[in-house]
Amino acid sequence: MGQHRPVRSAGTACCPGGTGSPAPRLGGRPRPPDRAYRQADPGALWPLRACPRPRPRQHPRSHGSQHARPGRAHHGKAGMSLHYDGQTPPAGTPLTQIALFLCADLPVFPCNSSKRPITQNGLHDAAQDRDTVSEMFSRPKAALIGVPTGRASGVFAVDIDVRDGAKGGEWLTANEHRLPQTRRHRTQSGGTHLLFAMPAGRTIRNSAGKLAENVDVRGDGGYIIYPPSTGYSVSDPAAPAEAPEWLLDLLDPPQAAPAPAPKPRALADDTNGSRYALAALSNACDAIMAAGWGTQETTLNTAALHMGHFVAGGELSKGYARETLISAGMGMRNQPGMAPWHERDIRAKVERAMADGEARPWNAPAREVRHVHRIEIVAPEPPPYEDVPHHWHGEPDYDMSLDAAERIAPEAKAPTKALHWTDEGWDEAAIERRQWAVPGHLLRGAITLAGGPGGTGKSSLMVAWACAAALGEHYGSFKPNRPLKVMTYNVEDDENEQRRRFSAALRQFGKYPRDLAGRVARVSPDDIGTLIQVDRQAGTFLFTQAWDELEALIQEWQPDILMLDPLAELHTAEENDNTAMRHVVAHLRTLARRYNIAIILIHHTRKGAEAGDLDSFRGASATGGAIRKAFTVTPMDDADAAKLGVADDLRWTYFKVADAKNNYGRREDAAWHQMQEYELDNGEHVAAALPWTPPDAARQGIDPDVYAHIMAGISHGTAHGPWSPRLSMEEPRSVAVLFHRHGISEAKEQRTLLKQLQLDGCTVQEFYDNNRNPRKGLRAVDGSPVAAWCNEATGAQSGGTVHQ
Repeated sequence: MGQHRPVRSAGTACCPGGTGSPAPRLGGRPRPPDRAYRQADPGALWPLRACPRPRPRQHPRSHGSQHARPGRAHHGKAGMSLHYDGQTPPAGTPLTQIALFLCADLPVFPCNSSKRPITQNGLHDAAQDRDTVSEMFSRPKAALIGVPTGRASGVFAVDIDVRDGAKGGEWLTANEHRLPQTRRHRTQSGGTHLLFAMPAGRTIRNSAGKLAENVDVRGDGGYIIYPPSTGYSVSDPAAPAEAPEWLLDLLDPPQAAPAPAPKPRALADDTNGSRYALAALSNACDAIMAAGWGTQETTLNTAALHMGHFVAGGELSKGYARETLISAGMGMRNQPGMAPWHERDIRAKVERAMADGEARPWNAPAREVRHVHRIEIVAPEPPPYEDVPHHWHGEPDYDMSLDAAERIAPEAKAPTKALHWTDEGWDEAAIERRQWAVPGHLLRGAITLAGGPGGTGKSSLMVAWACAAALGEHYGSFKPNRPLKVMTYNVEDDENEQRRRFSAALRQFGKYPRDLAGRVARVSPDDIGTLIQVDRQAGTFLFTQAWDELEALIQEWQPDILMLDPLAELHTAEENDNTAMRHVVAHLRTLARRYNIAIILIHHTRKGAEAGDLDSFRGASATGGAIRKAFTVTPMDDADAAKLGVADDLRWTYFKVADAKNNYGRREDAAWHQMQEYELDNGEHVAAALPWTPPDAARQGIDPDVYAHIMAGISHGTAHGPWSPRLSMEEPRSVAVLFHRHGISEAKEQRTLLKQLQLDGCTVQEFYDNNRNPRKGLRAVDGSPVAAWCNEATGAQSGGTVHQ
């Protein structure tokens, strides 16, 4: 016997003690025909087990349970095939080889080390074809193996997060006794993936926190990282079991008995549909042709699906709707470097989506009928006139106090135009300046998007920003020019929790709650804080009572800044629907423009999000595309902690704020913050976010006294003027000479130290030498040394004479 167990024939997989009958495939997918490679080179694979090994422990199930009992292999509906049993492949096994093995049972696609797909279409590029898989996983950034969930693979996953004190483990402990034995994976962060067979006749979609806090679900349209990817392992190799009914009912609540299908309305020969459906079709075509790259296919499919609903309900002619949508699809812009859209592809997508939509008929909503009581008021007979009254004349009764240009009859006014254009030149000095509430961060009439994982510190950061803005105090790079009025709308925290957070944040400014009176208005809902409701069937957006009251408060209190936390709780739109999210953000932007306020939206990012990555924001890409300024809040990772000298058990108290999008200027450098705990007057300890400056790498290993002497030397200068920034020992005025005097002779150390001096405020400026020639020199923060420094604006002297 060799090191590796021989692999059974391609058509069968035996269970321990079984008869060798064929094992059902995972997800019911057919086995690829080219299976000879498994037997041709068995030594290239790690030990396999055809199905799960028996579990010797007593399974905590009630008597008479239909689930697997101890000592017997359990197969769920999807079954198990030749999946490895959790043993780690030999060190050095190429990722491509592992993917080729897994693709015999599951569609796979490559992800980078941040768990993001590296292929153009993400999880939709998942394949089982060996040539395709080999090509995808040979790409340089391929680091992990992704497997789509839902119908694509036949399994869905319950993702239980326990990282950084997350509470997902509490749900698992509470429900362990009523969960069947099923396949389990251990994730990078120590969490758990429970794999269940996709149920027939049920819809399992992706969700976050639907089951419980920190318990997510990956179903149709989702994916998971699959072992043996780095950091992932199999903790229970059992087959994916059928999910219990109580779990399915939570994920896909049973629907009431459907009402009888409406009788299709017969369309007249001279019409292609009802006014309502035709208007919806026109709007859908506009959205298709205006869709940006990356959203075109989703927009086209959604529009065709909705039109299929109307066709089934008798509201729209099928042929007319189909051809109109195809024409709109042909009007989509082609992306440079990509194959252009072809009619056959668009036609196939439209016909497929419309067919799906016809399974669920829609009818135009009934018009509201208003009962009007007509009351006729008979005026008394007027007294006889000797002259004709002035109002008998045919001309309108003008207000003569108005200018002639304004005295226009209503019916004579020009209609409002949809477009404005000009070909005139302009005066740059007359261009209106951007109205920054906080320069570089919050612009009036615009939206700033802030996102990060839960528990990172983004809410604490927003509280600190609110305090700084209200007080007119600087907070790191957040520098309001004057005290501002800030309104916060917080759906997650009650009034007492908000008071705790604000009290802790005020400590760093040396202020008290009374200092925020009249400057910060804290608004929170009594119950549900939804501002915008979406009627998915009618495709309409409705403002709630909370929206109306919030807008009334804005109009009355007139804030400069409005903070909304979190975005996911403000609307009922599908988070992954680009069209819906574009409308949500557009309504909020309109609110900002209407009242000339700066709005900041707090949002969540996906797991594994990278600092400064706009694509890391959760949900539809249209959310990030519709705003002009965005930044991410990410926790300190192991690499940063080691680099900055932060103890591993304290790194969770630090986070980084990085620009993800800035349409108004260059992206700023990332800034670090630290959560600092303060004791409140009530005895509680509450954390607040403070700006944190990492230790300077250039100063590590340099004696502080030496660095102080170098700074003093910069201020004193040389006999021939300020020190030159040029690093050359052949030049008497070179700062390299000063560094060498203090024992810093290596060129690399000198370059690093020079950069650090500039970070600490030293600047390189021009000055005039004794011959009135401009030279470059190092100038300290206080303006020394004394020299004939050139004024940048006029070229005039700004100092005294050069040292002789």
